Amino acid sequence: MQIRLLDYKGYRATMESGMVDVTLSAEGTVDIWPYVAELVREGVVDAYLYEETLVKYVFRNTEGSVEHFLLPTVTANVFTVIVVALESGQVMGHYLLDINEQYGLYSRVDKIKRFIKRFLK
Repeated sequence: MQIRLLDYKGYRATMESGMVDVTLSAEGTVDIWPYVAELVREGVVDAYLYEETLVKYVFRNTEGSVEHFLLPTVTANVFTVIVVALESGQVMGHYLLDINEQYGLYSRVDKIKRFIKRFLK
C-alpha cells in the first residue's frame, strides 16, 4: 500500500461542505489500519498508536462522502488525519493537522517565552 501526504488544499477540499463529529456513533466503515501500518513503517506515526488502534476523533463531511480519522501525536492539538472516501472505501491520504499553528494556540510556556522575548530585545 502506498501512502499519500495530502497538501493543505487537498485536505481542505474534503471538508468544503462542513464536518460533523461522529466519534461516538462512527462504525468501522473502512479499515484504516493497513494504511496506518505503512505510516508506522515510514516513521510518520508511532508504533504504539497502531498497536493500540488509537483514534481520538472521527469527523464526517455533511455530504456523507468523506471521513477524517484524527490520530493523536505526542504534541497536544496535533493530529495525523487519515482521510477516507466512504463510497469507494479507500484511504485518500493523510494530513498533519497542527491546530496550535493553524489557530494560534500555544502552551502557557510558549506564551511566557514570547512575552519575555519582547522585553529582551
